[in-house]
Amino acid sequence: MSLFDPVARRYDLLNRLMSFGLDSLWRKRAVAHLKLASGARVLDAGVGTGDGLMALAGVAGGVLAAGVDVSDRMLRIASAKLGATGGIDAVLALADVCSLPFADRSFDAVISFFCVRLLPDRAGFLSSAFRVLKPNGKLVILELTYPGRPWVRPFYELHASVVIPLLGALLSDDPKAYRLLPRTIRSFPGPGELAALLSDCGFEDVGYEPLSLGVATIVWGSKRETEP
Repeated sequence: MSLFDPVARRYDLLNRLMSFGLDSLWRKRAVAHLKLASGARVLDAGVGTGDGLMALAGVAGGVLAAGVDVSDRMLRIASAKLGATGGIDAVLALADVCSLPFADRSFDAVISFFCVRLLPDRAGFLSSAFRVLKPNGKLVILELTYPGRPWVRPFYELHASVVIPLLGALLSDDPKAYRLLPRTIRSFPGPGELAALLSDCGFEDVGYEPLSLGVATIVWGSKRETEP
């Protein structure tokens, strides 16, 4: 069983409550950074319960989507959600995002929502994403981050140390996960460091955009490579 299986049942609800509903807006903003053409092939790496795929459903003209995750329970929720809404057709697979089970140059874009922070091998994921991207394909990462502005931090710390653990204790099937969540955010590299890691893994045109006073950040890079 995946470490993420115990949090799957209330995952969506807790995301909404902890972010005051902003997580849906962040996802839409991240998808907008992909600048997808109609019919583009897109991979959601760490698809979770499928909310990222629902954001992709809003792309004009539609896209061809796939999603992978290490949690079988998360994938089952995603499958049920997609089936109920009919917003997008997607192929879902149980797989490690650091070893993506797709051929080289399979996708026009790779996107990841709130997953990279939890990976022990971030460079492994970036290398795998680079491999499956087509030339001129784009990677976009949406992640929770520690706010850089000093005046924001006391409010963030109060939310992280009191509100998030309390919500986890009341609503989650795994309260420990939500006590550890703030720690994973504090220890995660800042946006500049993550952007530098993308550059080290071969991505170009790298950049980032802080969201909501820096409590979330979008980081992106492109695969500038020509076909052999």
